[in-house]
Amino acid sequence: MKYKQPTVGDNKVVYKGKRYWIIELSGKDKIEGFGSDFCQYIMYDKLYEGILATIVRDDKGTLTASLMSHVELSYDFQDMKELIRSVPLHADAYYKACGG
Repeated sequence: MKYKQPTVGDNKVVYKGKRYWIIELSGKDKIEGFGSDFCQYIMYDKLYEGILATIVRDDKGTLTASLMSHVELSYDFQDMKELIRSVPLHADAYYKACGG
């Protein structure tokens, strides 16, 4: 499988996995139309070359990941490590249920 790195502009990559990256939207550049005015982070899937989830951290530190899907699917996590491990599993289960 071939993975393609996203163009992050002046944003910051905070996690670089083989397939998935977490990008902090800390700059002025938007990624696929998303900027810090919408969320603090995105999870990028380098295999499918697109955003897998948007991520918002609330005042208590809870991270809410919302899958890019035709229905609203959001999951809460207490830390980034748990989010990185779990979001692809949630996405795979959703796509499998949709017949994909």
